[in-house]
Amino acid sequence: RIVAIDERTWLVRARPCDAILSDDSLTVLEWRDVSDDLALRAAHDAALAMADESRLRHLEIEQALDQSASHVMLVDRALRISWMNRKIRSMLVRIGAVHGSGDLERLLGNPVSEIESSGVLQKALAAPPAPGTTAQSTRAIDIRLRGSPLRVIATPLLDSAGEHGSTLLLWVDKSLEVRVEAEISEVLTAVNRGDLTRRVPNTEASGQFESLARGVNDIADRLAGLVIAVTGSAAEVKRGAEEIVEGSASIATRTAQAAASLENTA
Repeated sequence: RIVAIDERTWLVRARPCDAILSDDSLTVLEWRDVSDDLALRAAHDAALAMADESRLRHLEIEQALDQSASHVMLVDRALRISWMNRKIRSMLVRIGAVHGSGDLERLLGNPVSEIESSGVLQKALAAPPAPGTTAQSTRAIDIRLRGSPLRVIATPLLDSAGEHGSTLLLWVDKSLEVRVEAEISEVLTAVNRGDLTRRVPNTEASGQFESLARGVNDIADRLAGLVIAVTGSAAEVKRGAEEIVEGSASIATRTAQAAASLENTA
């Protein structure tokens, strides 16, 4: 039987005394303090419950990230790849960083430098925080991978003790952004040379780059319209001047003819 006395818990066992004194009228009570044992068991059960809860929470987070439209990767404290969602896997295959699912699986547990062999990303992640920032600050790192311009946004994640554990890497493909910037630059250069026929082609750009491309095209359209209007006005002025000259010549001719007639009459 379990008996609680004050803050201690005891396990009490009753045994007949005849095994010792050959007298079945007596009973021996064995008291054992099991408080510490029970406390350890409770702590162990609580730790298991917390671990199960944490594991479930991490699983839910991973499932949510796996359905995300963002390209997400997790690296541990030693900058080894521990997890990748489906979007980053697809992007790495698309740009030629890996050649298939087998290569993707082999990346797990290996340093992130296995993907970006120049070491720029690895060095930037391992570098001390920049002045005015902390170890928990998010940092953006621009790299090129198989010729594709990428931006990696690194966010440190803290463990249960508040220490830096894993790092979440958000990979952003800047290929479309760079292409639109180049196209806009070409149009502006052409406008500066006086060529108003160039336009930024319709692209898949969105957000600020879509607005910027549309704005550049609108400016080029307005400049072209203004030039056409000015050219038309200049042509009209020229035609008016020519008509004035012709009219003046006609008046002069008629005046001369009239003067000649008067002389003849006189």
